[in-house]
Amino acid sequence: MQIPRLDVYEEMAKLKGSALIDADKEEIGLRMEYARKWLETYAPDRYRYELQETLPEMAKELTNVQKQFLKSLADKLSSIEWEGELVHGSIHEVVKSDESFTPKDCFQAIYKIFLAKDYGPQVGWFFSALKKDFVVNRLKEATK
Repeated sequence: MQIPRLDVYEEMAKLKGSALIDADKEEIGLRMEYARKWLETYAPDRYRYELQETLPEMAKELTNVQKQFLKSLADKLSSIEWEGELVHGSIHEVVKSDESFTPKDCFQAIYKIFLAKDYGPQVGWFFSALKKDFVVNRLKEATK
């Protein structure tokens, strides 16, 4: 299964507000290559993440409270526009919606089911780089 990621060039064109010219595409490609080389050669482990194609074994470690959080998050994210700031705000809204949800437990649940780690990048921006259906379906799958 190939993970459905957003197209970098399409997203950059949206940010630019117009179509990319060849020079833009060349610059973006160069920056992506530099980032890739830095990650492969110099980055500490805490900056290296690998999106899991399937639900990781770590998902079996989720508590009932974490599963409830993921279910609530899937419901919330299903109904919003897929943009980094809105996704970020919605995640924090769900975390604060129930006093049994602690930020540490909530975010660890997300990282476990997407990265097979207990830590990761800022979730809203991370999610917004992926297809909405993929994220929502993974959240739902982890609650079963």
